[in-house]
Amino acid sequence: MKIQKVYIAASSKNHILAQQTDNDISVLCKNYQVISDWYTRMSFCTTAEYYQAVAKLDIDQLDKSDLLIVLNPPMETECGGGKHIETGYALSKNKRIITVGKRTTVFHYLPQIEHVCWGGLMEYLLKKDSGNGQSKS
Repeated sequence: MKIQKVYIAASSKNHILAQQTDNDISVLCKNYQVISDWYTRMSFCTTAEYYQAVAKLDIDQLDKSDLLIVLNPPMETECGGGKHIETGYALSKNKRIITVGKRTTVFHYLPQIEHVCWGGLMEYLLKKDSGNGQSKS
């Protein structure tokens, strides 16, 4: 199986969950390589130039990825954010997408988007590694 390059999307306030997911994938899932790093470069800088540079870097990482994982934790109350832009971008590029947790937009119900319950991502990826993964609703 070819190593899948992974981009993890989540709201910025869930950057610690994204980092934990990155760590879990890196340790447990040999056929996946996380290439996103937005959650390691959180900044209080708010200039337009900074935001432009960050957006370009994120898009570059999405372009290099094979798989977008979208984290929607059960405790999350807001439904907006860059993860929806990233999801739409990945859809337009025909990337593989897995949503984790609640579906927060109608686009998460598209048949080409895989879905797993919150807490089930690692098991799902490991089953995919062994060739018998099935989507869980």
